[in-house]
Amino acid sequence: MSIYLYNLGFSVSNSMNGNFSSGGTGINASNAWFQYIGPGTPMGLNNYQGVVPQLGSAALWSLLSAPPANFYSTESPNGGDYLFLRIFNTDGTPQTYIVRTTVIFGQGSGSTSSSANSLQSPFVRNSSYQPVPVFDCDTVSFGIGGAPEWPAPTTDINPVSAYSSWCYCIGQINGPSSNYAFNVGASVYAVSGNNQGSYYAFGIDPRMHVVGTGKRREQETAA
Repeated sequence: MSIYLYNLGFSVSNSMNGNFSSGGTGINASNAWFQYIGPGTPMGLNNYQGVVPQLGSAALWSLLSAPPANFYSTESPNGGDYLFLRIFNTDGTPQTYIVRTTVIFGQGSGSTSSSANSLQSPFVRNSSYQPVPVFDCDTVSFGIGGAPEWPAPTTDINPVSAYSSWCYCIGQINGPSSNYAFNVGASVYAVSGNNQGSYYAFGIDPRMHVVGTGKRREQETAA
């Protein structure tokens, strides 16, 4: 079992092409993968989706030189890996923005899973193992006649600093071996500063190769 963090930064100066930022150092390296190396488990770790209140010291996370080649599911001998997602502002002013984050998983294709077993997502909602192909981290919609009701930074907010962010636990990986499309989008609204009242949007589409046994967990439980 491994615990991974996918780190994505946004800058309003890089908003015209809709891409998250690239580069940076330490915990503010964007479009970068980290692995948890601290003792025990990080705060907010869960089998299912939720907000992460505190990421912990940067020393607890090791920057990987490349994305993980494999993500192991609960059906693999390695046990199920976990995934965190962190959105942060590379301009160093997270309190200026509110953010709505959406994650979408696409149906995988793999040699060990038949069409009857194909899942739209390697993550599940609850112990009933209902797949979660769309994870809308913030469920409120646009406000009427004003700013949308999206959250300010949700992680490491006491006090809000340049390291504050929007961080979520996506959950533990489940299901058979397959390759998944993994799309992350962030809608951003400037509540103050030079760009007050402006909207921005950022997106990226990494991939996930899940290694499992060819069965869903509930099928193995039933057997």
